[in-house]
Amino acid sequence: MDSTVIDEMVAGGAIAAVDAGHLDDFLAAPGLRALLFCGAHTHSRETHDVAVALRELLKDYAGDIRAGVVAAGDDPALHARFRVLVTPSLVLVLGGEILEVLPGVRDWADYSATFQRYLGAPRGHTGSARREHTQ
Repeated sequence: MDSTVIDEMVAGGAIAAVDAGHLDDFLAAPGLRALLFCGAHTHSRETHDVAVALRELLKDYAGDIRAGVVAAGDDPALHARFRVLVTPSLVLVLGGEILEVLPGVRDWADYSATFQRYLGAPRGHTGSARREHTQ
């Protein structure tokens, strides 16, 4: 993975690096899961922006969600299974069922509304003065 944000989140334990061989175990654990599909473009501006949004969402919902970034080599083979049409995409999964696919880069309000739909109001970091995915 070439995105500094993704590398930092993996190294710090905020997200898991998930390959096809461990994906089902990752998804089988209880609770909401977010899968980040980067494709071959792990260093693109769009991937960076989605990774930053995910980082903030993980702060907002600390303990309520577990996230993983799909290994670049396994990413294309998993697109059909997870209804990924473009990368980057964020896929929300609960109990093995796909709840929603968020393709491409979205406005912060879209990410926030989607996560609130499944998890309610954030308990953690509020991010009220967020800048749109530019950190």
